[in-house]
Amino acid sequence: MKTVARQRGRASDIDPVDIAVGAHIRALRQARGISQSALGAYLGVTFQQIQKYKTARIGCRPAICIIWPHI
Repeated sequence: MKTVARQRGRASDIDPVDIAVGAHIRALRQARGISQSALGAYLGVTFQQIQKYKTARIGCRPAICIIWPHI
């Protein structure tokens, strides 16, 4: 049996915590003048992952939430 990853399709599927974390990542990144590509490279993820965190399409990994403020 194949398992298919389900993407969040509706606004009701998005956790408010993910929205807040994504907004915080975006605000800090912009305040520090860091591009999504540069931030992704530093954290070991693609810029597409950073975009998905920012828009709350996927939840941010806890390790990234811990490392990010110290950049």
